Amino acid sequence: MASLKIKTFVIINLVSLLLLPVMVSAISQGSSDVDFKGEVQVGTMTELLNKITGVIKWIYTIFFILAGIFILAAAFTYLTAQGDPEKVGKAKSQIIYAIVAIVVALIALSIPAIVKSVF
Repeated sequence: MASLKIKTFVIINLVSLLLLPVMVSAISQGSSDVDFKGEVQVGTMTELLNKITGVIKWIYTIFFILAGIFILAAAFTYLTAQGDPEKVGKAKSQIIYAIVAIVVALIALSIPAIVKSVF
């Protein structure tokens, strides 16, 4: 059990390190919408909604990348189970959880389109 916690900790840290350059470049480029106090200046409600939509798109992109990584990790667990029923069951449940998470995220992603089409 401790080995799994260590592996999870290492994987999370490696993913964070891989994403660090992206986050730093996003911060260092700056934008005219941010003043020196760090406050975002938004002129209209449409601009605010566009900024929120952009942030949500980034969050979904990161989520889907992480979901893919979790599916690959579960597949690796499945392949290295060597017929151990406990490990095979664990890998199957991990894959099912990842697929369910992706389906829920896709449904959540489609809700704004459904609301826009209705109203």
